[in-house]
Amino acid sequence: MFLLRSTTFWVGVALLLLGAGNWVIGQNKVADHRRLLRTAESQVLITPPEGFEQLTARTNLSLLKPFRVSAGRMSALEQKLQFYRVVESGGRILCAIGALSALAGFLHARRLAGRHTQVPAGSASISATAH
Repeated sequence: MFLLRSTTFWVGVALLLLGAGNWVIGQNKVADHRRLLRTAESQVLITPPEGFEQLTARTNLSLLKPFRVSAGRMSALEQKLQFYRVVESGGRILCAIGALSALAGFLHARRLAGRHTQVPAGSASISATAH
């Protein structure tokens, strides 16, 4: 009964659920964006067309780099990958905080329930002699 009234426990459960959702979604999106980034990078390493023997995989990479990275900034795919990494790690942190909070609320409610059910030793003998 005390557990149902424990705000700390319910905040912990909410943080645990929110963190788990962020963790799972972040993990899935990181995997998707890594795959997309690998696909985009492999498209850069194309073989030179006929008549352009001077083009190699290295020159293709350097020629197409401005399209992938503009003015020293990361590409949109790399930015999204970094964002979802933050979402994933934030989910882990929220899970940890939520688990600790739920555990603290559970232990506190258990301690309160233990105090409530204990009958002081002096009160039992007083009530028996009073009747």
